[in-house]
Amino acid sequence: ISSSLFASHIQMAGKVLVKKNPMPILDCFLIEVRNGVMFITASNSENSLITKVPLIEQNGEGCLCINAETLLGTMKEIPEQPLILDYDEKTHELRGKHSSGEFSVVGLEAEAFPPSIPVNGGNEIIVSSKGLVSALSHCLIATVDDEIMQFKRGVYFDVREDSLIMVATDGRKLVKKTLQNVKSGFKGGFILPRTIASILKGIVKNDGTAEIVYDQQRATISMGDTTIYFRLVEARYPNYNSVIPSKRTIIVQLDRLSLIGALKRVGVFCNQSSNFIKLELRDGQAVLTGSDSNNATSAEEFVACDYAGTPFSIGFGYTFLVEILNNIETESVTLEMVAPERPCIVKPAGVEDDLMMLLMPMKIEE
Repeated sequence: ISSSLFASHIQMAGKVLVKKNPMPILDCFLIEVRNGVMFITASNSENSLITKVPLIEQNGEGCLCINAETLLGTMKEIPEQPLILDYDEKTHELRGKHSSGEFSVVGLEAEAFPPSIPVNGGNEIIVSSKGLVSALSHCLIATVDDEIMQFKRGVYFDVREDSLIMVATDGRKLVKKTLQNVKSGFKGGFILPRTIASILKGIVKNDGTAEIVYDQQRATISMGDTTIYFRLVEARYPNYNSVIPSKRTIIVQLDRLSLIGALKRVGVFCNQSSNFIKLELRDGQAVLTGSDSNNATSAEEFVACDYAGTPFSIGFGYTFLVEILNNIETESVTLEMVAPERPCIVKPAGVEDDLMMLLMPMKIEE
């Protein structure tokens, strides 16, 4: 087997593993060899990932469980070359040979490894894998571990007949990304756990399609040579459209990098517990003001913009706004608002993009 290909696939599978497992066997990879392909499985009892690697040559078939930490540590240090793996079914010993040495590790019987649970008879969606991963990357910044409000722990898939809307919120930020031309032919929805979203974000390298099958409790996502089985977040997602203001009358366009730089410089002088910054829009100018009365510090910066309306001020947590701006790729961004106490909508400017990010305001103390 190619050593680098083997290493990359076990690293991918290793993202499913957790430190404290209910069964010792889950500290291992399940490795199966058949028909010229190696299947690598990792599981944490809730979720599992199966990825397959083509073999250079194969003699015999079999399966074994090998400690994941040992295998990951070993393969991390072996450069690209053909790697020979030899497994003894009687002693459960795995021997590896490469150009500069060899290693040996004793595994466990594969029969003890719990099977992955597929979804049978669920709803099916087919979507571009790159489009899916791009949308998840945007949404992940608005997910958070919240034991009380479980829906915040994942990305909501709002399935429409001819589109897929992906939404995430942490209470301060909300991200909404629409994938057009996802023709499922039905309406539905589920919440993808943020842990699975993070894994998916890191495994897609080439464009292709992702097949998603889900029921009320579980889902399966298959992309290329990798399949992930996982449990959904069991929570009811709130009506996210209710917090998105309509008829936004205040629209301003700014250079994204200039705005980020100004926010970071002014942020140094802000109260570090609140991170509060005031954004004032004047004729052709956005004025950022921050201060900390406890340390007697303050700062003010000016950023050019195309605003020409009535002067308007709104307060933000600057770290949240920087996080949103860093998650947009266009040179310019558009801020859309209704009133100081209403949420601000941030969008990429100058391109057709179904991405919308919402930031809740903070009260301006006079």
